[in-house]
Amino acid sequence: VFPFHKYSGFCGRSLVQILIDDLKQHAFLGSLQSVANMLYINVLYSSNVVIDKQTCHKQIKVTSEGRGLCLSSEDRCIPNDPLRFDQLYCALGSVAIKSGQHYWEVDVHCCSSWAVGMAYGSLQRRGRDKGAKLGRNRSSWSLEFQDGHLTAWHNDRHVALPVTAARAAPNRVGVFVKYQKGRLFSAVQTAVFDRAHHQFTEPLYPAFRFFSPKDKGHHHMEICNLSL
Repeated sequence: VFPFHKYSGFCGRSLVQILIDDLKQHAFLGSLQSVANMLYINVLYSSNVVIDKQTCHKQIKVTSEGRGLCLSSEDRCIPNDPLRFDQLYCALGSVAIKSGQHYWEVDVHCCSSWAVGMAYGSLQRRGRDKGAKLGRNRSSWSLEFQDGHLTAWHNDRHVALPVTAARAAPNRVGVFVKYQKGRLFSAVQTAVFDRAHHQFTEPLYPAFRFFSPKDKGHHHMEICNLSL
């Protein structure tokens, strides 16, 4: 609530300017609170996430001691595995989340299109239908950036999220899970974009997806090292 009575002696133009400045101050304080909250989460709940190579599509190469993913245009000569995604360019983390609170971040600034989120281990690995796509089924949740659009997905439903000149394509994505409370938060550059509430029934795994090696731009994601 703004104290309009303080500005009664100003002309209309000055009144607008003061109100805008006041709004900017509130926005700035809100941003500081968001940063403080994310730092608090980072310190207390940061988790060591590495990629499970057995789950990676053949065109995904794992780098940086299990923290980096790079999509190439060629298949790697590796054996088939029932855990591996055979059609979609996806990968899962190696450690299951079964309880507690966990936070991790992934750097996506070198990736032109991506999806980051969580999935049950029972997520389908074969084919290209909705059962295997992150966020297009009951077994996964994802924050997705493609063709300049940012969207949050679960069970084939999505919410469009704002990408403007002031808030451009994100460079880093954070995921915060409260397993027992059934909450999943996705944050981009300290702004919480999506809050999913669900009663989790299986262990959760960090999940990643590239869209196509033919897309213009780079195809690399890196899990951030949050240790102090």
